[in-house]
Amino acid sequence: MTSNAAEDGRILGSLGSAEGKGIVRIEDRFETEIDDVWSALTDPARLARWYGEVEGDLRLGGEYRARVFASGWEGTGRVQACEPPLRMLVRGKETNETGGNETEVVLTADGDQTMVVWEVRGMPLDQLSAYGAGCRSTSKISATTSPGEIAETTPRPGGTSFTLPINTWRCTPGSWSRLGWMRAGVDLGGTKIDVLIIEREREVLGRMRRPTPTEGGAAAVVGAIARTVADAADAAAVRVDQLTGVGVGSPGAVDTAAGTVGFNSNLAGGWTDPYPFAEELVQRVGTRVRVANDVAVAAAAELELGAGRDLRSFLAVWWGTGLGGSVVLAGRRWEGNGAAGELGHTVVKLGGRICPCGRRGCAEAYAGRAAMEARARQLHERGQPTKLFDLMRKTNRDRLTSGVWERALKEDDRLAHELIDDAYDAIAAASASVVNLLDIDGIVLGGGLGTRFGTNAAERIRAKMRPHIFNPTRDPPVRPAELGDDGGAIGAALLVT
Repeated sequence: MTSNAAEDGRILGSLGSAEGKGIVRIEDRFETEIDDVWSALTDPARLARWYGEVEGDLRLGGEYRARVFASGWEGTGRVQACEPPLRMLVRGKETNETGGNETEVVLTADGDQTMVVWEVRGMPLDQLSAYGAGCRSTSKISATTSPGEIAETTPRPGGTSFTLPINTWRCTPGSWSRLGWMRAGVDLGGTKIDVLIIEREREVLGRMRRPTPTEGGAAAVVGAIARTVADAADAAAVRVDQLTGVGVGSPGAVDTAAGTVGFNSNLAGGWTDPYPFAEELVQRVGTRVRVANDVAVAAAAELELGAGRDLRSFLAVWWGTGLGGSVVLAGRRWEGNGAAGELGHTVVKLGGRICPCGRRGCAEAYAGRAAMEARARQLHERGQPTKLFDLMRKTNRDRLTSGVWERALKEDDRLAHELIDDAYDAIAAASASVVNLLDIDGIVLGGGLGTRFGTNAAERIRAKMRPHIFNPTRDPPVRPAELGDDGGAIGAALLVT
């Protein structure tokens, strides 16, 4: 786009021909960053919000089928070149057409704006005169303006040039987000449901939190999530069905492909059999849903945006109602056969305390908030004094939340100190075993309790790990999660980008 076009507020376009076929070229500047423009051009979910329906693979060599909303064009295509986020070349053929045409899109970053050159080659010459109407479909990129007409045309050798009013194609960051780049991220925990409405990677537009149901099983949890998503969307001034989708990070046995969550002992009274979590939530929110392991999505967020950015291999330790884990090796999460990373069920003491899972000696039996609360009640009923339950009632809580534990430690409650020390011992032993097995580069500590106690907890765990690490030259760092309480919801939102 030339400086003249920028000054007179018009998009530059040209119509031409070569070898008996038509060529259309359009240039424009978008007021959003290059990665965002690339996503809107290559993500079928986002394309469906403004351009057309695309099914298939938009990676190099991929084949796809498309239907363009404005022109009604339907056909198939193949990606001939793909250089994210700079260039894509596709060759398309209309249904029952023998020839076909090429479309090349080239993006150039200019600060926080993006130059886009869109060229279509190989069109029948008799279609060129009507091509401006086809260009008007692009005006749907902007949710705040209506389609415009071609402003003027100018004959030139070999073709015609044209300009379009700038408001037919201009896209502000605000309107761009309405193309489906906003999505909900749900961090489902044992005590609370956190929902964020997120734009791009981590810009929070709305948030809502409500307690996790204590009974009613999976159905009650799904209902509570749907209500919390709706409230968060209201806070962001959008409807839920306008979102690209909803991502959910859940504890338990999660099958992402099937969309089910099973064997969950810490939520709403617990359930065992796989529950059609995604299917039921779709019915309530009216947009697509993806569900994955809560620690896995939080680890993915820390790997991409947080404390794991410079660690090729690390263990994510999520210390909250339970004790979750996720292993990242060579920059990718290690899933095993789907259930890798269950740090909380690493045995740290043979014949030890009963875990909420029903087994004995698991790390979670000593470090999970739910197990710690059960142990505190048991000892208190036997006569051991503690302020924990008085603090719980004073703060109108029905559980020993991370905040209650923090207050008890500040008031030097002996039982709270003992149980937190037990938790540190268990987390350190389990984590050191992972270091011995995999020789990872570090540990990222998150979760409700992990985030609450932050740097102090990280230092305590690292110190307690040292005696258990076989190789004395290894002293991997233990880092608090950089994304804090928002990490789980941000990671869940990334499921639907």
